[in-house]
This record gives sequence, C-alpha cells and structure tokens, in this order.
Amino acid sequence: NYRLRYRIGTGNYDEKLKISIGNIPSSGSMNQTIVDYGAFRKTTPGIEDQFFTVPNNGNYHIGFYAYSDINKLNINIDDIRVEVAPTCLEPTAVTTSEVTARTANVSWTASVSNPSQYEYYLATDAVAPTSATEATGNTSGTTLALSTLTPESDYKIWVRSICSATDVSEWSEVSSFRTLISCPAPTELTSSTITTNSAVIGWT
Repeated sequence: NYRLRYRIGTGNYDEKLKISIGNIPSSGSMNQTIVDYGAFRKTTPGIEDQFFTVPNNGNYHIGFYAYSDINKLNINIDDIRVEVAPTCLEPTAVTTSEVTARTANVSWTASVSNPSQYEYYLATDAVAPTSATEATGNTSGTTLALSTLTPESDYKIWVRSICSATDVSEWSEVSSFRTLISCPAPTELTSSTITTNSAVIGWT
C-alpha cells in the first residue's frame, strides 16, 4: 500500500481533476485511477491523502489530469509526496476555538488508526516539530483544553497519534491562534440625557 500526499487549492470556480498511475509517462497509459474529483472547489488550500496499491512490481508514473470546463481559473498543486502507507496515521482537521487571554480549546478528527492516545506540541514559534521533538503533553481523547497561556501571543499546535510504543504517526498540519488581550478597553461608548451641565455616559 502507498500514500500519495499533496497540497491542493483552487480559485472561486468549480474545477475537475483526475489522478491516475501507469507504467508509461503518457496520458493514454495512465490506466489506474487513484481518485477522480469530478467538479470540486477548494478555495482554502489543504493537504489531501490518497491511498492506492499497484498490481505488479515495476516503475510507475503518477499523472494529474485537469479536465475543467472552459473559462475556469486554476488548480494549484504542491508538496507532492509518495511513500509507503504508514501503519499509524496522524489526526486531521486540528482546530482551535473559544480562545481567551489565557485559555483555548483544541479539537481534531480522530485518526483512522485508532491510536491509544495523542500527543500535542504547543509552541510560540513557527518551527515545526520533528519525530524527535518532545511533546508538550498527551491525551486519550480528541479534545484538549489549554490553560496558563500568555495574553496577546501567537501560538501554533500540532497533534500526532500514538498507536504503540514503536508506532507513532507524523505530526498533523499546524493550527494557529492568537490569545486575546487580558484587560480589553471598553467599547460602544454612548451618551444620553444630555443637558447644559450633565450627561449620562455608558459603555460595554
């Protein structure tokens, strides 16, 4: 089994794309379809994984065939990688919510590998963790409540699956967030009941 991984995005139009493999690098020889998107739109680029097998040993070529209707815009594909399919897959769709000055909630889609637990890595710089990076912490679920954060700070978080002591996934795609100010200024200043020598002032 193999995994084809790539980053893909489109403009604001529906596009069409088919990915196939074959023994000869020509369109007519790409006779095994890995995925056919049909009409799709992905205005926010993201990582996609496709898993496939090959019928026999040998050299294979991968073809990306765009067959969008006329007068469309573009399909952007980058960071293409082919590898033996991992036995322990990372979680996906890591997101943050309910961010305050010192706390934030994190959630993700569970790995299909059914790991025993997840590890996460929280950082204030943009350096992505490697397989040797020590995790910030771990959890058995797919949600996480962060605390003791620093106000008005940029954070990045990655998550990985722990399937066994010797089988660990890659780190997930990064999720970024910024904590709020700890003492925000009042807003929506209003005045009413104004006379020659007084007024009522209000704010949120």
